[in-house]
Amino acid sequence: MSYPEVLLGIDIGTTHCKAGVFDLNGSVIALARRQTRLRQSPAGYRYYDPQEIYQATTAAIQEVADQNSAIRIAGVGTASMAETGLLIDRQTGPPAHRSSPISKPSPACRASTWRPPAPPLVSAERASGLP
Repeated sequence: MSYPEVLLGIDIGTTHCKAGVFDLNGSVIALARRQTRLRQSPAGYRYYDPQEIYQATTAAIQEVADQNSAIRIAGVGTASMAETGLLIDRQTGPPAHRSSPISKPSPACRASTWRPPAPPLVSAERASGLP
């Protein structure tokens, strides 16, 4: 039996995690989305819980897959929150910290916070705003 080839799109966004199945011409076959929740620490910085993002993303993918069981995924495209980073523990796999979005309203604002290059881990720590 031959199954139609489709494309799977995944968008991990600041308000929702979305998944879509599209035919090879780009027409929508199915869409699903799950809300993402921006949290705030007692210290006042904002972050996303990596496990919640994972669960929202996999739930959206599962929903479009359940609607279209007789398909063959020919390709996957992804998009994510602009400058958000997440450090992963190399030995065990789970996130080493919360994921913190870096949202500045304009390039001028970004330029005002520019610092000279630093080693990658130091840069990630600075960018996250985490203690």
